[in-house]
Amino acid sequence: LAGLVRAPLVLDELTTPAVLVMEWIDGTRLTDLDAMQALGLSPDKLLERGVRCSLHQLLETGFMHSDPHPGNLVVGRDGSLVYLDFGMVVEVPAAARRAMIRGLVGFVNRDAPSLVRDLQTLDFLPPNIDTQAATAALRDVFDGVGKS
Repeated sequence: LAGLVRAPLVLDELTTPAVLVMEWIDGTRLTDLDAMQALGLSPDKLLERGVRCSLHQLLETGFMHSDPHPGNLVVGRDGSLVYLDFGMVVEVPAAARRAMIRGLVGFVNRDAPSLVRDLQTLDFLPPNIDTQAATAALRDVFDGVGKS
């Protein structure tokens, strides 16, 4: 993602404790499909880049821009995806990131007991849940019980 995604630079010499000043970014809005096509940019490739960037933030760095809508993203003149407005960010602890990855692996592998543990770690399931019943319910889902 290096060189493909970025944020405006902070202008330290103009920034104070009360005011954050960042560089101006000339860019194309993600909603302006004609302008993107004129620049030779593919909306599908930009979407893929945005998803990869969000997953990188969430699962690898643990520091994530949590308001990535088209008003907070532009395409820079160099074709980079530029994130704007860092008023909403979240830090994801390493233990939660590991549980998300393990949970995804558990889901893909249909490992119900592991997935239940990871869902508890992430507070999606309460700590006092009947883990045997939750595991049995997930196994039923994985096995397609109730399929029409």
